[in-house]
Amino acid sequence: MTIGSGLPRTTLPLSRLMPTRVAGASFADDVIQYLIRAEFGTDYGAPLPSAVAAEIGGLLAIVDTESKLSVVNGLASFSGGKTVAGFLDPAIWTPSVRRTAGRVILWKVRPTSAAQAFQVGIDGNQAPTVYLKAFTFRATGQLRVDPAPSPDLYSYSANTDYILAMVLANSGAFYLLYNGGEWHLLYDDTADSTAVVHPFVGSVSAVVKCDYIRVPTDPLTISPVAVLGAFGLTNANTPDVLTRANLTRVAGTIDVICRYVDPDNYVYARLLNDGANKVTLRKVLASSDSEVLAPMAVTYAAAAPLRLHCEGTKFRVFYNDLAVGTEQTISDVALQAGTTVGVQTDDGSNAVTAGITYARKGYTDLNRFFDSSPAVVGGSITYPSSIDALLLAADVAYPSGLNLPILVVMHGYTGLTSDFTIDMRRRWCTSYGHIFCIFPQMRGRGSSEGARDSGGREIQDIVDAVDYVIAHYGTRVDPTQVHIVGYSGGGGNALSCAARSPDRFNSVVSFFGISDYGYDGTDGWYQNVAAFQVQLATDIGGTPATVPDSYHSRASVLAVTNYLGGQLYLFHDALDATVNVAQSRRVAAEMMAAGLTNCTYRESTTGASPRWYHGLPVVGASLIEGETDFMPAIGSKARVAWIVPASGTLTVAGWLDTKRFSLWLGDSLAEFGAVTYDLTTLTFTITVDTGAFIYTLKVKGQTPGANVTATINTVELTEEVDANGIATFAG
Repeated sequence: MTIGSGLPRTTLPLSRLMPTRVAGASFADDVIQYLIRAEFGTDYGAPLPSAVAAEIGGLLAIVDTESKLSVVNGLASFSGGKTVAGFLDPAIWTPSVRRTAGRVILWKVRPTSAAQAFQVGIDGNQAPTVYLKAFTFRATGQLRVDPAPSPDLYSYSANTDYILAMVLANSGAFYLLYNGGEWHLLYDDTADSTAVVHPFVGSVSAVVKCDYIRVPTDPLTISPVAVLGAFGLTNANTPDVLTRANLTRVAGTIDVICRYVDPDNYVYARLLNDGANKVTLRKVLASSDSEVLAPMAVTYAAAAPLRLHCEGTKFRVFYNDLAVGTEQTISDVALQAGTTVGVQTDDGSNAVTAGITYARKGYTDLNRFFDSSPAVVGGSITYPSSIDALLLAADVAYPSGLNLPILVVMHGYTGLTSDFTIDMRRRWCTSYGHIFCIFPQMRGRGSSEGARDSGGREIQDIVDAVDYVIAHYGTRVDPTQVHIVGYSGGGGNALSCAARSPDRFNSVVSFFGISDYGYDGTDGWYQNVAAFQVQLATDIGGTPATVPDSYHSRASVLAVTNYLGGQLYLFHDALDATVNVAQSRRVAAEMMAAGLTNCTYRESTTGASPRWYHGLPVVGASLIEGETDFMPAIGSKARVAWIVPASGTLTVAGWLDTKRFSLWLGDSLAEFGAVTYDLTTLTFTITVDTGAFIYTLKVKGQTPGANVTATINTVELTEEVDANGIATFAG
């Protein structure tokens, strides 16, 4: 037996995000791509498992030695009250994120007390050791950026939601807080350039709830509003700024200026030495220079930064990343509107380097990432093949809501998932109800490993993607509502799913799909489209003349009558030059000949409207009109789940995987046969038209641990049922 199909499915697969952006996306779009999206959508009691799946991004690592962490109603809840307070225990870490300039990381948290400590930030690993950078909610009621030295930046309150964003730079980061309906830049630094980081939320012994950790794909560029490379003044075009300059004082004084209106009205922080190094805050109002903050001693260092933060009437001074005094209030009307910043000195031997100013407020591009229910979110998943352990990629896109029906959307024979535009994804997710969409990337293309095989094992990859989503998205999806639509080669994939995994899909939709890659000498795709013959021969291992059995096993038209329930939709144009119309006509004829009435075939031709022109349903394409046939039923869940009968005869095109049993013939790539079965008596008669008589039969829904006897081609075999309720027979 050469195929791995007899192995159990992986139930907790490795997952990683592919940072592939949906083509054409920008901040103007409402399809949001995420590298990581941990929404805590599945409830867990304490203690949490050591690894919990994020909605997008893979497995979250958990440390919780005293069972103080649970997930309830979409919130990661830290209960506090530890016997032994521990650093980042309990804590949650996401999978790794690669540092790039503009990488955004967001957290939403709610402390229940302003007298307990917890942190959100980035770590170099997934363990309670020293982290890299963090927002620290201190037990003093102050929020600061760690590690020290770091000043207190904001007074926080209990039972209040806080949304925080860390925007990474090539070295260092920007630290922002959402408060009062707008974003505020609290701080920036240039320390730390660790290439790979793990966002985290952790507690010492605090009672706190975390709503989410999100890492969107889109970067946010935070640009300075002024650069202070030398002594002088420059207009920042905003009165609320975070301005800093690295100063070297040899003699006299150096001032960092903000709110400059004219020489008679401005605010400044001064570095001086009156026998000791000191920093003060002063204002010039109507030519009168007065002290706001008395000079305070500092430890001088050459080229250390002197910072002046101002927002509204509030001003703060920092030297070498330590607070100088406390927050000060300057409420003079004349000093509220000045937008010029600068650096001045009274001694030419002094120097300024790396002077820069950022806006204190704004950054509204971040809003789209913390909206609790954006129109559509999306990302990329990586999941393992259940056949040969390849790592495969797929995009996902979904709107708000729970128990969403699942729609698998298949790209064309030469296509990629990126062919599906944002408009398409948005329409499928929201225009016909709320729908969870999966866009598998076929093996050997894009980020999916392996080699193309044109309707071979790549069909099982589709089912594996569905299984992965059901296992990892919890209540987000409805596992009883699974549908598939495909275009061209993707339509062929959909038809193969109908043939090989019939009762997994409530509806199957094929637009000009390939139902026969070349088995039929007249109507096969190989025989009709010369441009793809070389690729087909490469994928399948030869031509129809040299490997006819391989084309036979891929001819879904010969097994599509396995689709006894659900609804099958076919769309094709009579003049299609890419996929000959016989590919759909033969499917419709097979369904009719079998007496099945669950097939709707719509064929267009010259003069008809709409025309099912070969392509994708981009905005304005007539193909969109076809969606009104099947999409409303998907969105409303009108197509109910079904299951193959308890007895009957089904065709086996390489393999057959139903909810009741599965049967794999040989290596599945060059076999074709049938099975007559009766699950009441566990009797199976397997016939093979092509390939050797080698099979793996799995009977599902049995009692774990029991011995089950099946009669296979008159031979009685007995096997023990595994923990998943499956009895496996091989011969």
